[in-house]
Amino acid sequence: MLWLDHGRDNYAGVSWSDVPAEDGRRIYITWMSNWRYANIVPTEGWRGAMTLPRELMLISTKEGVRVKQRVVKEVEMLREKHDSWKNEVIEDGNVIEKHLDSDTVEISVSFETKDKNIFELSVAEENTSCKTVIGYDGERKSVFVDRANSGTHGFSPSFAAKDEVTLLNTNNIVILRIFIDHSSIEVFVNDGEESLTYLVFPNDERKRLVLSSRDGGTVIHALDIYELKRIW
Repeated sequence: MLWLDHGRDNYAGVSWSDVPAEDGRRIYITWMSNWRYANIVPTEGWRGAMTLPRELMLISTKEGVRVKQRVVKEVEMLREKHDSWKNEVIEDGNVIEKHLDSDTVEISVSFETKDKNIFELSVAEENTSCKTVIGYDGERKSVFVDRANSGTHGFSPSFAAKDEVTLLNTNNIVILRIFIDHSSIEVFVNDGEESLTYLVFPNDERKRLVLSSRDGGTVIHALDIYELKRIW
């Protein structure tokens, strides 16, 4: 079975009809939830959201034809404040932190690891231990998302979990594009070859970005952080 998304909150995708021929894209959007807990998520005033619109395309790989997806280019119109790093090395056991001034953020990071080390990018709260961890395991050749300590999660035994997707073609150079909203995280791997979509319910705390490496160092080739303005 080939999964379109390896997260827990990407369901019932539908695509737009009548996209102009001169555009030519196949664009779809999905309901960002899961029937195991959709009726009991800890929200007030609203319940449920949609993913960002994504463009679908077919690519040829050594394993056969696969579906690739990326967030539509129009989302780049929401970009505001920009911060970037290049050619940083995170030594084994070290941590780099960056305070986030917005709940709505786009992060793009290209990094290189050794065969067995683990690189983690955590969206952590300033004053609590809550965090959502996005990482790459060099030994397992997999990207993972761990929301077991992301905030409120006791409403369902299916919510607090760690999931992963194995990358078939990697030389330990990985590109992640991550979209963070107050209660959601959408992760795209290697220009959309894989994706993972999740709800999170953090506290109302300021956020920080924490980059760490263990069992070996990680080279950050490029890191870009964009604050995104709201669509309302």
